[in-house]
Amino acid sequence: MRNKKIILAGVMASGLMLSSGAHAGIWGDIGNWVDDNIVDPIEDAIDWIDDTIIDPIEDAVETVAGYAEYLTVIEGTMSQHGYIESDSTYFIAPAQEAAASGVFDVMTYNVHGFPEVIGGISSSQMKQISSLINEWDVDIVGIQENWINHSQLISNLTHENYGYRTDHFAGGLLSFGDGLLTLSGYPFDSYDVDRIQFNECKGTILELFEGKYDSPDCQTEKGFTMTKVNISRDLVVHVYNLHHNTGGDANVNGSNMDQIAEHMNYYSASNPIIMLGDFN
Repeated sequence: MRNKKIILAGVMASGLMLSSGAHAGIWGDIGNWVDDNIVDPIEDAIDWIDDTIIDPIEDAVETVAGYAEYLTVIEGTMSQHGYIESDSTYFIAPAQEAAASGVFDVMTYNVHGFPEVIGGISSSQMKQISSLINEWDVDIVGIQENWINHSQLISNLTHENYGYRTDHFAGGLLSFGDGLLTLSGYPFDSYDVDRIQFNECKGTILELFEGKYDSPDCQTEKGFTMTKVNISRDLVVHVYNLHHNTGGDANVNGSNMDQIAEHMNYYSASNPIIMLGDFN
């Protein structure tokens, strides 16, 4: 009888062991099912929310913050709409006769005169550039990106070297001008300067911060100026100073160059032409 009890106890123990193993397998299957059908989908949903909602919102906040900082930097310039005098000498036609020959120098210079927050130069650096340009004493200078530090740019220019200067166009309510400035030791009438904005452009300030375009061309009013510089009494040279769009859109770029060519053909066909600037 005792042996039977031992055998029965052994069978029951074996049964409990088998039952425990079976339960372990079931719980493992349940755990896997929970992972596959609940935990993993929740993790995927969280990742999707991060990628689709939270990250774009954070990027947008950074973009808006950067845009706000940008506007703060240029606020002083954007509040001065229209033209700003460049302290140009009053135009008097040259008295000297045309010479049989002669030499004069021209230079083009992109001064990076946009806010430091997007890679521009400081006011003190612009004053240094002003000193250098005056020291070089080139006869005719075409300057581009003269946007927010115009007063510093002309601060060290003497009337002996650069008595004739086009006015600075500071833009409108939602822009800050074309950034073009022409300086000359030869006379020209600052009131008789053609200033033409390109008909086509790509890119706004917001799209710049969003990374869609490399430059906010549509808010810099890029284009060209044409200045009638009197080298002598009988020689008037038409100086074109341009800043081409940054983007690589062939249709936009082609349209802009056609616009310049049409202006030259119509207004400058009878005069020597100098074309300088930033062609990008």
